[in-house]
Amino acid sequence: MWWVLVLEAIFSVALAAWLYSRYGQFTKNYWYVPLLTLTGWSISFCVVFLVTNDIGSVAHCDVPLCANSTQNTGDACEEDSLVSPTTMRITWRVLYWSTMGLTYLLFPLIQTYCASGHFAVIDRLMYSVKSNLVFYAIEIIILVGGAAIYFILNGFDFAGLIGIAMAAANAFGLFLLISLMGHGLVNVPRRLWHRGSLHLQIARYHFQVATLQTKRSTSYKKLETNVKLLHKASELVPATDLYRPHIE
Repeated sequence: MWWVLVLEAIFSVALAAWLYSRYGQFTKNYWYVPLLTLTGWSISFCVVFLVTNDIGSVAHCDVPLCANSTQNTGDACEEDSLVSPTTMRITWRVLYWSTMGLTYLLFPLIQTYCASGHFAVIDRLMYSVKSNLVFYAIEIIILVGGAAIYFILNGFDFAGLIGIAMAAANAFGLFLLISLMGHGLVNVPRRLWHRGSLHLQIARYHFQVATLQTKRSTSYKKLETNVKLLHKASELVPATDLYRPHIE
């Protein structure tokens, strides 16, 4: 029943659009920013629904998964499952490879592209690629190392290469997740402990006051410079000029 997946996809897109409209802005960003954001969020929500469909399909399948069984399990479960195993398998593959492509190829480039200060599109793309060279180098090293070990032990196999790419992506994701969780497990209690110390809080506020004072002085100097420029422009532009209302 493919219509179940269609309804879940529509609901996922609607939920992602509602969340983006609540916490973001459609009109104040370039068109590709909300498009990629909605795509990533929708795929994540679809994975949640797909897991429940997969579990439900297995629970409603009455055919025992026996190694000696001669019955085609996939055909026998077609009528018992809410979503057929074939449709489930194809959907899982589409979501998995689209997520991998977005996570490891497109999203890093777009994030750095949006943060670039260049004006030309080519310059922003080159800056994005150069900024992500370290990230891509780590990916290539993990992939090449895993492929070399696999080919030495089992010989060349194209299907095995796809499995290596999946394993390398999972290994990198788990390493990043463990690293971030480890930092959070150490940093959050330490920050709470420091906030409970009055001496450390006062020292922190003293530092912030000095920083704010420096920013205030810099902003005041910029304001003086802009006021002088405005007075100079007011003297140069006559009252009959078309741009005089903008000066006023």
